[in-house]
Amino acid sequence: MKNIAVIMAMDSEAKPLLEKLKINPDQAEKIDDHLPMKVYKTQYHQHNISIIISGECKRNKVQNVGTAPAVISTITAIKDFNADFIINAGTAGGFKKRGADIGKVYTVETTVFHDRRIPIPGYQDYGTYKSQHDIAKKFATLLGIETGIISTGDSLDMSPEDEKLIESNLALLKDMEAAAIAWVTDQYSIPTLFLKSVTDIVDGEHPTEEEFFANLKLASENLGEKLIELIELIEKI
Repeated sequence: MKNIAVIMAMDSEAKPLLEKLKINPDQAEKIDDHLPMKVYKTQYHQHNISIIISGECKRNKVQNVGTAPAVISTITAIKDFNADFIINAGTAGGFKKRGADIGKVYTVETTVFHDRRIPIPGYQDYGTYKSQHDIAKKFATLLGIETGIISTGDSLDMSPEDEKLIESNLALLKDMEAAAIAWVTDQYSIPTLFLKSVTDIVDGEHPTEEEFFANLKLASENLGEKLIELIELIEKI
């Protein structure tokens, strides 16, 4: 039996998983009286499962996407819920030039930042903080999906400087949480798997924000299906 924490940013991304696990969305617990993150706890396939969602920003009344909430959720998973296996599950943009398709689910073999540019000796590599995740390929084979590189930044759009770094790292996917979660789990040496479903084609014809909302339901449903398969397979690694 493992203590598995699933870190997710948005309620909509988590909804299919909660439905498959027969969890009532109203049964969420707060992780802290001062923080918006919420957690759902259950057991499935002989594992203790904690699903931590970033919650709603009390000031702006929108979902807490981005690196800062993801870091808090991950540290909470480790210190308060004793997670010994972490899954970051969510949606991402994909690059058509590298074969990404809407609704397709991937594992991630490499995480890297594209918006932490620190051109000082030693700090440049710290800024990009490239991390390798060897278990990604094993699970990709078991799940029958592909794996790739994901680049993380806190903006939905992509500046020319961001694009240069993303291209230099040959990223297949672009998101707002993965590399930050990788930094935390790297400190604690905890196995981490990233499962990402594509909502929009970054280098496509349509604006990212339009494609994101148009495809969010499909991408989240596909993500939920693979998440259940993944949890059932964890003991095989």
